[in-house]
Amino acid sequence: MTEHDVLSSRAFPDGIACGTFAIDIHPPEGEQQVFTGSGKAVYEIPYRSLLPQGVDNLLVAGRCNSATHAAFGSVRVMATAMGIGQGAGTAAAIAVSKGKSTREVDVSEVRRSLLQQGQYLLGCDANEKIDPGLKLDKIDGLGNTASHYNPYANKNK
Repeated sequence: MTEHDVLSSRAFPDGIACGTFAIDIHPPEGEQQVFTGSGKAVYEIPYRSLLPQGVDNLLVAGRCNSATHAAFGSVRVMATAMGIGQGAGTAAAIAVSKGKSTREVDVSEVRRSLLQQGQYLLGCDANEKIDPGLKLDKIDGLGNTASHYNPYANKNK
């Protein structure tokens, strides 16, 4: 995955989870934090980013998937990691039940199973499920939108 994939709300034919967090990079040298994007765009994580090169029957889920440093600034968050884990677990279960390797799994079957489990994927006519009790009640706001605090945003906008 790349920064462009995240910022352009990219969908993949083998997408198995979605992310929406902005790119948030905390430099180890204490330089200025990088915060890119609104965190409102939704993008998919492709199944192929869970398949390590040179190793069969291993899926890397959560914070181990293949992504550039910038893209990892978004995909690393826990909610996205949980969705990736659900996709990996579903693919592993299908691989075992079909007697296939993780590289031979029919990803369209994985996607169908994820949708049946209630997972949201782009381009799939999934019903939106919102629990009214989970809506954000934002202080000093209307409560109908959410955002992340960005200390580097231009405050004059």
